[in-house]
Amino acid sequence: MPDEPSNVLEETIEWSALVGPITEVKAQIGDTSLLINAPPDREYHQGSTVRVYISRDKTIVLPWMQLD
Repeated sequence: MPDEPSNVLEETIEWSALVGPITEVKAQIGDTSLLINAPPDREYHQGSTVRVYISRDKTIVLPWMQLD
């Protein structure tokens, strides 16, 4: 858990692959997929949950716009 204020997303892992010094993890939250560069010192299993912490100072909040 980070020391600074962060937004937290809880996602389901679709797949992971060791790529050089990082592990790429594809995770799903709702209808959105994210590709995450994760630390290689952990195991990431398909179907399990991962938490992603995003620093609040690197987060941009956009207004919700519904399209007809």
